[in-house]
Amino acid sequence: MKNQIWDQDSTAILGAAEASDGFGNSLAVGDFNSDGKDDLAIGVSGEDIGTIANAGAVNVIYGSNTGLTSTGNQIWDQDSTNIEGAAEASDLFGTSLAVGDFNGDGKDDLAIGVSGEDIGTIANAGAVNVIYGSNTGLTSTGNQIWDQDSTNIEGAAEASDLFGTSLAVGDFNGDGKDDLAIGVSGEDVGTIANAGAVNVIYGSNTGLTSTGDQIWDQDSTNIEGAAEASDGFGTSLAVGDFNGDGKDDLAIGVSGEDIGTITNAGAVNVIYGSSTGLTSTRNQLWHQDSTGVEGVAEAFDGFGSSLRVGDFNNDGFADLAIGVPGEDIGSISNAGTVNILYGSATGLTA
Repeated sequence: MKNQIWDQDSTAILGAAEASDGFGNSLAVGDFNSDGKDDLAIGVSGEDIGTIANAGAVNVIYGSNTGLTSTGNQIWDQDSTNIEGAAEASDLFGTSLAVGDFNGDGKDDLAIGVSGEDIGTIANAGAVNVIYGSNTGLTSTGNQIWDQDSTNIEGAAEASDLFGTSLAVGDFNGDGKDDLAIGVSGEDVGTIANAGAVNVIYGSNTGLTSTGDQIWDQDSTNIEGAAEASDGFGTSLAVGDFNGDGKDDLAIGVSGEDIGTITNAGAVNVIYGSSTGLTSTRNQLWHQDSTGVEGVAEAFDGFGSSLRVGDFNNDGFADLAIGVPGEDIGSISNAGTVNILYGSATGLTA
């Protein structure tokens, strides 16, 4: 069939194209109405809501037998009817997107990063909105907003935490409900500025719940590495079952990690799932000076800036692709490269 191009001035699409909207800055795919056709969520983090600059929005275009169609398309923001939160300048609703079935009802749900959200007077602490799927698509019914000052959520909202910088979905405890990992790349760990952290909120029959939620950083008990200023732990996230045990595992990009005296070489932490959720047992830290890993750690390589998961050799174990955009190739500065780590019965291996 014919290829397509979509924008906010496409026929019948909600919203209007405006300068610096950034339509398409983030994307996620899921079947929000459970009709067997995937639908597309499109982040528009620079969208102005009325006179509110850069509040952000998300367009949703639904699949059909003939592909994506404007029929039934939606636009969501924090001033949409009954949606939690309120549109404010530079909220950047739609910074990041992730899809999962958080309540196990067979309809996909949409998590939306709002990394510039102010929590009370705390500037840019960040938040995540969750909009649930139904037989008619995404609906405001039962929607949620989460931040580090939400009741019983680990951590505390602080200025420039950027909760929601990155998002990833997986079933970390194997209970059949998807769970949500939330990058908080600007989190201070004690007095260590911008070391970064990741919050994990678990799914249930009623959707995401604070019950059993977790926060992880490089100073968490038994986690490899050490929190350092501007590490950016949680800059990127990816999920896969690297050891084939039926529980998803979480890869966490730490693109600002120093390797010894090598500034911002970058690293990736991997935390494995279990019947009780993510656990420090057998966790790993990978970088280009890890034994057996191709390449050499160099300043500003940014190993872990991006992450993707797939089964590249079809052996049943998920594998991890790691973006290294600052890698020099010979004398070619910042040419960039990608490292691949393969899964096995014992997890990722070099």
